[in-house]
Amino acid sequence: MILTTFSLIVTALSVCNFFSNLFIFFIVAFGLIVLNLEILSLFQAFTSQNLMILALFELILSIIFNFYYRKNNIFKKSFFLELIKVKHTLLKEKSLLILAIFFLFAMICFYFISINSIPLEPDSRGYHFSRIFNYIKQASFGHFETTQIRSLVMPFNSEMIYSYFYVFKKSDVGFGLISYISYIFLVLGLYNFSSILKIQTNKKIFLILIFSSLAPVLVQIPSLQTDILVGALIIASIYLFTLFLKKKNLSLIYFSTLAYCLAIGTKTTAILCFSTYLIILFSYSKIFHKNEKILKNFIYYILFFALNFVVFSSYNYILNYIDYHNFLSNQTLLNEHSIDKTLPNMIYNFTYFLGDFF
Repeated sequence: MILTTFSLIVTALSVCNFFSNLFIFFIVAFGLIVLNLEILSLFQAFTSQNLMILALFELILSIIFNFYYRKNNIFKKSFFLELIKVKHTLLKEKSLLILAIFFLFAMICFYFISINSIPLEPDSRGYHFSRIFNYIKQASFGHFETTQIRSLVMPFNSEMIYSYFYVFKKSDVGFGLISYISYIFLVLGLYNFSSILKIQTNKKIFLILIFSSLAPVLVQIPSLQTDILVGALIIASIYLFTLFLKKKNLSLIYFSTLAYCLAIGTKTTAILCFSTYLIILFSYSKIFHKNEKILKNFIYYILFFALNFVVFSSYNYILNYIDYHNFLSNQTLLNEHSIDKTLPNMIYNFTYFLGDFF
């Protein structure tokens, strides 16, 4: 029922091509889960029965929406064209083909690890699981009593997804599949953004293979760590914004802001990437779309961003302010993570996180 709802909404929109609709499906699915749980949390009514009622209501609305706004759907063609390009490139360059086979084998292994195991890295045992079970126990996403302050102050959009599936599945086996799916979207985002930059297919494949071989990526694919999920949302946001500049479809800029706001609601470090993110969007607009009305586009962007941040990201930041008089954390944790606010340190941190973003 839930997947049908997401599919009907995206099918009705059909804003551009197969990949843009795939990213929008990912973002809409994530966004609707967060919205549903925020609504239920306000009334301490987070139960499987209430989730089913909301899902049924949204399904009815999406059917009506699909009936009135359905467009001719021809976007699958773009997927098969890209698939043919990749096939010809791999057959032409044998070294890439061998690497791609090893890559595919590794992805199959990670898939089975993700669906058959319980992620047990330190952060999972430290606060991810405790948050999930406490949220379910109290039927809301409010703060609870704990000695682990990270269980309270960190954004919790990712825990919303895990809690959502746990109330139906009644098991934490397979939680790593969320990160695995996020990795697939991250790779697709890299590939499609490279396409917009007109990078050759063989170089795009090589980029993905190199990225996928990095140790931090391999470790996090079957885990509860949120870095890959945040990365997938940010690259989806960049891709949809650049696509907006080509297609002039306002829904693309809306979903671009929604993706980034969901990232901020998932991990605070997404805020640290925001300046670099804006530089990328502005530079792309200036270099590749010189005649574009940049100011007008960014006004739309700011308005959509403000709306989506309030609805999809602000919940725990507001709880932090109510409990600790600070949007990010309590004073003790802030002191532990504070830095010397001098110019050299500011320059160091800016360059460090700029490099970390790429």
